[in-house]
Amino acid sequence: MCDRVRGFLASLQAAEAGSGGSSSSSINLAALPAVLWDERFSSLEARSSLSEFKIGDMRAPKYKKATDRVAAALILQSFLDDRSDDVADD
Repeated sequence: MCDRVRGFLASLQAAEAGSGGSSSSSINLAALPAVLWDERFSSLEARSSLSEFKIGDMRAPKYKKATDRVAAALILQSFLDDRSDDVADD
């Protein structure tokens, strides 16, 4: 299965806009390309999305788990959207 893996995505909290940080960067870890992706506002956006669907009244541990899952999906979607923009520009 490892021969089909082309890389992986890791999220990080980058510096706020204007503070000199980068929103993404690439590194090579264990011979697989890794992309570090800014996750600064993913939890906030996830909580906002959950509250729109009236999911904010869940018990704390379930709400935290749901927030983390939605945030991960938002991070991945942001990465995929950015990659599709790069492909469209080529």
